[in-house]
Amino acid sequence: MQQFVDRAKPSHYHTPLVRAALQADVPIWLYGEAGSGKSTAGEQAANSLGLPFRSISLGPTTSKSDLMGYRDATGNYHSTAFREVYENGGVFTLDEIDSGHPGILTILNSALANGHGEFPDSRVPRHEMARFIASANTIGRGATSEYVGRAPIDAATIDRFAFIPMDTDEDLEEALILGTEINRSPLDISAGEVPSPKEWLATVRAHRQALGELGIRAIISQRASLYGVRLAELGVGKDWLGEMLLYKGMKEHDREKLAENAKRLMPKVQEALDYKTREATKDEELDESHSESSQETQPKDTEKRSDSEWFTPPEDKEITIDRTNTRWLEKSVDRSMRRFLPDCYNIDKLDMSDYDTSIFVRVCWDLESIHSRELTDRLLQMPTIIEAVERVFRENNSSTEKRVLVSDIIAAANIEGQYWQRDRGYITQWETEDDDNDHIKVEVHDRIEFVKDHFSQLNDHDVQDYAKQFEACHGFVPGRFTLCNWLRQHPDVGGKRPRSH
Repeated sequence: MQQFVDRAKPSHYHTPLVRAALQADVPIWLYGEAGSGKSTAGEQAANSLGLPFRSISLGPTTSKSDLMGYRDATGNYHSTAFREVYENGGVFTLDEIDSGHPGILTILNSALANGHGEFPDSRVPRHEMARFIASANTIGRGATSEYVGRAPIDAATIDRFAFIPMDTDEDLEEALILGTEINRSPLDISAGEVPSPKEWLATVRAHRQALGELGIRAIISQRASLYGVRLAELGVGKDWLGEMLLYKGMKEHDREKLAENAKRLMPKVQEALDYKTREATKDEELDESHSESSQETQPKDTEKRSDSEWFTPPEDKEITIDRTNTRWLEKSVDRSMRRFLPDCYNIDKLDMSDYDTSIFVRVCWDLESIHSRELTDRLLQMPTIIEAVERVFRENNSSTEKRVLVSDIIAAANIEGQYWQRDRGYITQWETEDDDNDHIKVEVHDRIEFVKDHFSQLNDHDVQDYAKQFEACHGFVPGRFTLCNWLRQHPDVGGKRPRSH
């Protein structure tokens, strides 16, 4: 009965989007002016879905124990509202998230990313109906003239949320104050038409590529693809998907540039996804001898086969960084590079149980999926990694050590230096265009040769096709090491011996 009562109450115009996101298990960031109805919208959406609602207001003094609970002097664990929702299901709102201490956000990132939470008494799996909302007066970029006490939020945290604007709803204001009815058409969450999974994937990739070319400081990761498909299944259209997952309150000038460049890139991205057309075209262009020699190793149509049965993406690692040794990650990556790049890489000796190796594989994965950049054997890239570690560490000046996810460090990396730029060839790509300069052409050639050197049965076309197949499965273009790691497990490739060194 309570659900029907709540539906009859006046609600914010954007509440249907909040409800859809909760149903789709997409964490949401509600942003708008103070008193615009953010918390109320979250509670009403929770009640309409029959889920309990709990919340906490974050501030500079909010501690880890306020969120995760604590053990007292006798060893008894004291629970919290966050723990109750995390373990038993419900909707939990982190109010004023842009006022929270960075250390709290790191804990939240870990709990949302890993599917389990490290509570003081035990590791707790996240309940399948646990949902999370963040509310704020800003979009996480720091203080404004109106909200001077707000701190900038790291990119890894922002990436985990879909953004919904919650401007003041004057119709709702009148209904609450004057007792009038709200006479308006409900929000059309399907605006812009609901995309197919393939269409949305192409949209995300085009925007991601445009982001890399323009150098706009933002992240469009795999989550944009995954969240978008879930929301589309509930009837959310492209207009709102773009607002929630691609632009996220972006300045109008940057939004227009990004949209314009993404539109320019869409035809190429869509063509890459159209595997049946690509295979037919390739068969017409390749001569008969190439078709016969490469028939054994031709990639299967990605739409016919998922790699989830034989490939598991590298696990995001939680590491401890110490103020006295902030270069630890650099040294770990350096050890792995000397072992694997470029000449010593051997798929038969790759040991994922080795700690340095697992860190290295994850660093490569995050650089490519978040920034579309490749880690190479050029040690001049290392200052970027060092600065990212130090930037993450500075978020918590009160402690001597800090536990943080590798993905959070890489998300904080500033890849605007010359050793990461597209015109130098360091953006991940496997094909060249007519207007590409010599640097790009050389890097693409070397990237393909690197893979062929370790899988001698493949030719240039095979490598490029497998790179596209990987992209279709995982939503980003792989670098040379990530592709090799994937190919070594591929049932059509990995069982064959690499070329000996």
